[in-house]
Amino acid sequence: MNAAQARNAHRRSRKKLKADFGAFARKIDVDVKTVMRVVSLRVFSKIVKRTPVDSGTARASWMISINSIAPEITVTLSKAKGVNSKSAATSIAMRQNAKLRQLTGYDVVCISNNTPYIRKLEYGGYPNPPKKGSIDIRTKKFRKKTTGGFSIQAPRGMTRISLEEMNAEIIAILRAA
Repeated sequence: MNAAQARNAHRRSRKKLKADFGAFARKIDVDVKTVMRVVSLRVFSKIVKRTPVDSGTARASWMISINSIAPEITVTLSKAKGVNSKSAATSIAMRQNAKLRQLTGYDVVCISNNTPYIRKLEYGGYPNPPKKGSIDIRTKKFRKKTTGGFSIQAPRGMTRISLEEMNAEIIAILRAA
């Protein structure tokens, strides 16, 4: 699948997920706002945890905004100790949770990351085969971090797989109810 096909599949998945929110909320008799907040935070957490870590900038730069994509690049956490850990990923998600409290009705929750290389992490596009690799900041040696043009840590991306999983979880809950 090339990058354009992957983006189109991603858009279709988002539309389906949005339609499923209303049915999900009606089925379990919960306020749509609550469902959107819980599902959005779960998807956000999944994406952050799946984001490959080198310096930590990409993982720390995920943001939640309501009804528009956040224009800024957040890199302040990239220098923080432990940003590559799963607990740090959870901490990043919890800081974004406050934004989800602003939801009203059927707002659009935007999960974005404006680091310059985030598309390559999601859709691939690194040199194939890698030339030298990247310098490992701990060992000061070159190490190959990609294969077939994709990150070794997240060869299927972060957002697409997280949205697909969440959609499957919602469908399973709907069928079980």
